Amino acid sequence: MGKTIKLKPFEPYRKIKPEDFRIEDIPFYEPGKPPRHDLWGKLDFLDEEERLFGKKWGAQGIGRLQEVLVCRPSKNEIHPVFKKDPTFYMFYDGQIPDIEKMQKEHDELVKIYKQAGVEVHYIEFPSSSMGPYGPMRWMVYAPRAFLVVRGGAIIQRSASVPYAKGREIYEMRALVELGCPILYTVHGKGIFEIGASLFIAENLFFTGRSIAYNRDGLEQVTPVLQRAGVKEIVVNHIPGPLYSLEWPMGGTYHPDMFIGVLDIGVVLVYPPWCGYETIEWLRDHRFKMIEVSAEEQRRYGACNCLCLEPGKVVMPAGARKTVKEAEKAGIEVIPLDFSEMWKAGGGIRCVTGELVRVPGPGLEDIQ
Repeated sequence: MGKTIKLKPFEPYRKIKPEDFRIEDIPFYEPGKPPRHDLWGKLDFLDEEERLFGKKWGAQGIGRLQEVLVCRPSKNEIHPVFKKDPTFYMFYDGQIPDIEKMQKEHDELVKIYKQAGVEVHYIEFPSSSMGPYGPMRWMVYAPRAFLVVRGGAIIQRSASVPYAKGREIYEMRALVELGCPILYTVHGKGIFEIGASLFIAENLFFTGRSIAYNRDGLEQVTPVLQRAGVKEIVVNHIPGPLYSLEWPMGGTYHPDMFIGVLDIGVVLVYPPWCGYETIEWLRDHRFKMIEVSAEEQRRYGACNCLCLEPGKVVMPAGARKTVKEAEKAGIEVIPLDFSEMWKAGGGIRCVTGELVRVPGPGLEDIQ
């Protein structure tokens, strides 16, 4: 027997009261004539986005952050089966983190966002969430498993670990519930963990080739990015693991683990994981690069910071040397202890699904 889907009224549409509606308010309306197909057919999707979806979505670039999606840590992150093989489930140094400490750190991050005027939405997963390959892990990082560009969201297809698969269903449901359009879902043989790529300017997208990204995935998302206004895509060839994930053998596979954006033209860089061609590209385009030490990247994930607006960032408090260097460069740093969350496998940026940013500076604005 088929299922009946009961739809709730879309909240933005409720703002239009039937008694206040005027046919004259419809664009291109001409009394006694059919709709102007020639004019309606030339409208851009972005021209209609606010009417259709309630707001202009998009968090590309580094303009002031306005809206995010997060997932508070729960016992899903410490399912008993994970303790049977912490290495397989990728707990750093084999340590199962303390869930209460994780929650406290996460709550402090949310507090920072709210104090900065950012609207915070939550996604909650069912307890003991099961995916296609058993209990799911990294739900706290689920908000980073998509990218919202001008116009809507791109849903990634992951490959790095089996127990993160299945989150996509919940992510898409949450985004649709918020009213955010889904522009594209990576499919076929494409692999593209797009949430861990990053914008370092409004029109400049920084990504990679690794176990988390392949050529097919990049070819799929490129046209979507270009339609959103991206003028240049920098692809970094990321050194990644063979078999071992131990430091430093394991390397990385996500760009936001070795590049951190602080301001237009100012970035953190952890060179051992960053291809030299990328370093040359940054230098040729007048970027100021602040080098992160191996110790602070390993212990705190110093590069994994989040830019609230140009020149203002949230950074791991333990990375004291990196914080000091950022402040010397004129950056306003909000330090946050995120060490317990780091044990679980990710940093500040990893837990933050950016939904809306004010359009910000582009590559051409670097002085």
